This record gives sequence, C-alpha cells and structure tokens, in this order.
Amino acid sequence: MAFDLKILGKVRGVVMDLLPTNRDNEQVHLSGQGEQLVANSAAMYQEINRQGKMYWTNTIVDVAAVVAIPTTAVLLALYNNENDGGRSLIIDQVWAMFTTDAAAGLKHAGIIGCLGQVREAVPADQALTIKQCNGMGNTDTRVRTIISGTALPATTGLAANWFPLGYSVNSAVASLPGYQISVDTFGKYIVPPGRYFALHVLASVNTIEAQVGIMWHEKVLLNG
Repeated sequence: MAFDLKILGKVRGVVMDLLPTNRDNEQVHLSGQGEQLVANSAAMYQEINRQGKMYWTNTIVDVAAVVAIPTTAVLLALYNNENDGGRSLIIDQVWAMFTTDAAAGLKHAGIIGCLGQVREAVPADQALTIKQCNGMGNTDTRVRTIISGTALPATTGLAANWFPLGYSVNSAVASLPGYQISVDTFGKYIVPPGRYFALHVLASVNTIEAQVGIMWHEKVLLNG
C-alpha cells in the first residue's frame, strides 16, 4: 500500500535548484530495500570544525619510547579543566612522529593511550600551544597539558588503564628516523571534566624517540 508523504524542511543559506520551479512536492528517494537515500553535503568534521571547538596540540621535543607498559610515565597528556557539567573532550586523532633512531637494526613501535577514570587535582600547565583546527586562532579551551617530566597521578597512571591506539609500524631503514603513525579514533574516547587522556609510545627498543600529538573537539555532554 502506498502512502503520500510531504516533507517540510528549512534550508540554511542559498541553495539553487533544490526543487523544480513552482513545485512543492517531491518524492523521497528510496533504495530497492525501502531505505531512504541520503548523501553528505559536507566533510565529516566540517561543521564541528567551523564552529571553532576543534583543536590540536603536539610535543616539540624528542622523548624516548618505553619498552614495557608504563604507569605514570607519559609523553603528552590533556587534562580537562572544565567544571563538572562543562565541556567534554572528544578525541578524534592521535599521532606519533619518530624523530630519532639511535640504534642499528630494524624496530617496531606503536602508540598507547590512557584514559583516566577518576577526577584528579588540577595540574600545573606545561603551556603547549593549542591550535584551533579552523585556523581562526580563537582558542577558548580550558585544557591543560603535561609532557614527559611530569607524571600522571597514581590513580590515573595505572598499567591496567593503558591500551593500544592503532597498529604498530616497522622501521624500513636501520638507524634513520622518519616513520610515523596517525590514528583516527572517531570520538571513541571521551574525557569528562577532571580527567586525563595521555599518550606514550611502546617500542622494541628505547633508543627510538618520538614527538606526539592529539586532536579533539569539545562539547557539553550528558555522560552516563
């Protein structure tokens, strides 16, 4: 049995030739299985980015990888300094650039992450530059950063809290840097107010050194 359906929509901005001239009825396009067909008109993160709440930061000093799961040791961590009920950090991407490789022979390395499960005291900010992903430079984030030399709190930096991010990579040339990893996390990790999100590099030897980075966006969420 067929049903008539009329859709009323509000168009944002000027869209030419959306419907034929002098016609206010249009059939909804369905697949052979009765599914409505839709198409994205924008890139995945375009609208979030445009609103100015998407950021990235990165380290600028080479730091040695670890060869065992760490506890409180860290290469880079974000601390969400929002009050309870404030914005959460939604992690979109992490990366590592392997900038020093002092030993001969082939190696392998990967990124590991740690997501805090309890509210922690506010740390001293290491003042890494936080960049806005839309290039406007209007950063109103309250995130604080820590880097190697500052440990995670013992209640966050537990070996059981660390997990792999993406796949490990193998070096192709002995004693030369240049290999890198970039992992899209697609918002799978949410950092509520008062929590940390941390990165380190786990490798086959600690003569590998890396610089790492994190990209995230911020929203007020009702976290369960």
